[in-house]
Amino acid sequence: RKEGDIVLLESQMKGHPSSKKSYLAAHPKAWIKASGDSIEIWNEGMHEMKKGNPWDALSAFRKEHQDWLFGYFGYDLKNHIEDLKSENNMLNSAPDLYFIVPELVIEIDADEQLRAIKGELPENLDSDTLRKDVFVKLKNRISKTNYIELVNKAKSDIYEGEYYEINLSHPLQFDIEGDSWDLYQAMKKVGPVPFGGYANISDIAICCSSPERFLAREGDRIWSQPIKGTASRKGEADSSKDIEKLKGSEKERAENLMIVDLVRNDLG
Repeated sequence: RKEGDIVLLESQMKGHPSSKKSYLAAHPKAWIKASGDSIEIWNEGMHEMKKGNPWDALSAFRKEHQDWLFGYFGYDLKNHIEDLKSENNMLNSAPDLYFIVPELVIEIDADEQLRAIKGELPENLDSDTLRKDVFVKLKNRISKTNYIELVNKAKSDIYEGEYYEINLSHPLQFDIEGDSWDLYQAMKKVGPVPFGGYANISDIAICCSSPERFLAREGDRIWSQPIKGTASRKGEADSSKDIEKLKGSEKERAENLMIVDLVRNDLG
């Protein structure tokens, strides 16, 4: 058995319509991971390595395991759907895809009541209390001057019609004192979200803090709930005047119409 892997999908905002239940998965009896066309499968003591399409491998894995699967999809999986290449350097060694079949699945409701959906509840569960202060030292890989140049070029290219939308992101590296679980708890303390996530799998840790739902499926229904628009927040609750100003903003309407159009195209 591969010990130690754990995935938490956490709803952190009690009372929020999308924060009703959380799920904890642990003790995998099988897992699959892929990097490029290199696929690795561990199945109750049997270890297999092969080459192939990761999407096909995951489909076969799902057919074999009609069970709960927890994990993640990496961005570069797109290269196995469309003929896309990137000249960017790889910044980490995380697999493009990693999923586990857990022997233990725990459901946690909004009142923090626990129920074992699969397996048995452990007698003692670690508290989510922050064990220590987390000190973060950020390392930016791009200078402010270079970043402003990229922003200006992106704006110019959009104006010229080269692009419809540009995700001009860049990585930040940092060292922490503490472990990944401490970092996740610190993130939750600063800004709770309806779609939090923590994973400690395949020798990597993922700390996720998202206010929006990327994709969900229930039966034959699929939906996405992106968030667009930017505005400064004034206190705990914005005035009705500010809300009406947002509703009447040509810029905000354009951003929201754009993302609806993009998501509709993606789902179609």
